[in-house]
Amino acid sequence: MRDQNLLEWNERQKDLRLALNQVKDLENIRSLFLIQHGSLHSSQVAEDLGWHYEDEIWHALDENLFRRIPVKQEHSIAWIFWHLTRIEDMTMAALVAGEEQLFDRDNWQARMRVPFRDTGNAMSMQSITELSALLDMSVLRDYRVKVGKQTQSILNGLQLPDFQQKTDSKRITHLLDQGDIQAEAAWLAEYWGGLTVAGLLLMPPTRHILVHLNEAARLKLKKV
Repeated sequence: MRDQNLLEWNERQKDLRLALNQVKDLENIRSLFLIQHGSLHSSQVAEDLGWHYEDEIWHALDENLFRRIPVKQEHSIAWIFWHLTRIEDMTMAALVAGEEQLFDRDNWQARMRVPFRDTGNAMSMQSITELSALLDMSVLRDYRVKVGKQTQSILNGLQLPDFQQKTDSKRITHLLDQGDIQAEAAWLAEYWGGLTVAGLLLMPPTRHILVHLNEAARLKLKKV
């Protein structure tokens, strides 16, 4: 069943890419994006879609599975959800909307009990292990829901001219100054800085999530 859902998701992503390239039909863009994005988040973000990939990952996920880094693997499921959520909050709130991130607005760092705020790109194995051990699983899940809902609200507020706007370099600089993007991952700032809003929508809140949920699904099945 998952394979069929993923196949359908990938076909719709092609439609979304075309719609964002043409930038003619606002309602079509909104409809496609909300389905693509919502089906990768939990049912708490978008309730009427039938399939929610994230719910499959959370199902029967205990603390050990959440925190462990299997042998010969680089990440834990904890790191994956941290990475996905921080990047979505940064790109959608800070870069697209030009607003303060939920992470800072609602004090999620203290609530999740971690000393980190960056995306996790270029994070050392020691830091990934520390993050995985410290993260409050249930609070991270709540943060992810809030970020997902924020993204959908931001998308619904965009108008056709907005999709062709390039990322504001001052917003990128602000992320660097705050330590959201580490110096070792400076390529990420350059990449985001070269995208339009349409380009951002095609990666961090859609395709990027799919890539890492696939990784989480594989990690969940590994025995050690």
